[in-house]
Amino acid sequence: MENQDGKALRFFVPAAVLVAGSTLLSIVQLILLGINLSIPILSDESIIRSLQTALVGQLIAAIVIGVLFIPMLGLRDVKNNPLSSEGFKRTFLSIPIIMTIAFIANLVILLIFLSLGLVSESGYTGVLYLEEEHLADPMNVIVFFAVGCVGAPLFEELLYRRTAIPLMEERGMHEGEAIVGSTLLFALAHVPLDLLNGNVPGAIQHFVGVFIIGFFIGIVYVMTRNVVYPIIIHAVMNGIAFVAYIGTLSASLIVAIIFVGVVYLVMLPIGAYMAYKKLGQWISKVTENLENVKTLAFVIMIVIYLVGITLLPLIELAVIIILGGELLTAEMIMTYVIILVASYITVAAIFFILSIMKSRTEMSLTTYPEQ
Repeated sequence: MENQDGKALRFFVPAAVLVAGSTLLSIVQLILLGINLSIPILSDESIIRSLQTALVGQLIAAIVIGVLFIPMLGLRDVKNNPLSSEGFKRTFLSIPIIMTIAFIANLVILLIFLSLGLVSESGYTGVLYLEEEHLADPMNVIVFFAVGCVGAPLFEELLYRRTAIPLMEERGMHEGEAIVGSTLLFALAHVPLDLLNGNVPGAIQHFVGVFIIGFFIGIVYVMTRNVVYPIIIHAVMNGIAFVAYIGTLSASLIVAIIFVGVVYLVMLPIGAYMAYKKLGQWISKVTENLENVKTLAFVIMIVIYLVGITLLPLIELAVIIILGGELLTAEMIMTYVIILVASYITVAAIFFILSIMKSRTEMSLTTYPEQ
């Protein structure tokens, strides 16, 4: 009989792996910034530099997840259907549904915020979002869209769908529970930047929007069992949002907003019809068994993940304090980056090693159950 501690920690591995994956992304970005201090390879402009490091970090992290995480966690042989016309059909029919539900949810949230006198702003403003002067260089726009439509879909879908959902299912979660669990962690990962900027309304709106999109992407992954389809949906959704954002930067780009408006005019009726036909079936499939979501083990999984991703900004703050203040001198920057890289590698290694050890323990208990 499994002890109570084992039951409470039975979803430890998915949480630990997601923390390790998120930390891996930060490590790659920090190493790139460290290299740039000695050999200038990045832009001098902070937003473009952030986009460049984000793109390289996402691509390298995605490769590591595919080459290292998935095989070491024994996920290479999980159900993985080949690409098919039926899979692509489900993918493209789901996009209007996702757009419609997300649009309605965002509209409701905005109306509530307006009635309360609250302003919702993105935490990415001034960090990853281009400004009008950046549009003069087409390469800036290419990198901007590459981050949203290539890097983010590859990294996040490999981590939160291809890795997290099978890990949760292997530990006793029903398909619907795994979708809810992975989506909740996926949405929480997008909140810290908004909160760090003191933008609580933006964090709420961001969380709800990402949760809705991630929830339906999770359903598509479970229905098709091929991560290519979620990557496509993620890329399309980000692409539409990024085109709309570009259109707000200059009056000369109003055509971008018009284009997105036309897309929504076409998609919303289709999405409403498809939701009427399919949404009830999808929701019932997800909600038919949610017993694990109500357990202490599920709550502990969320807490472990939140503690893990919270460690990163706390380590950053601690290093700044240790080095003598909020503003670092040029001489301190390399030391700062080196300490952060070492600290983040330690965090990632600890969480990943613990997840492997826990996973092997679970496998041995399954193979040699107590008599």
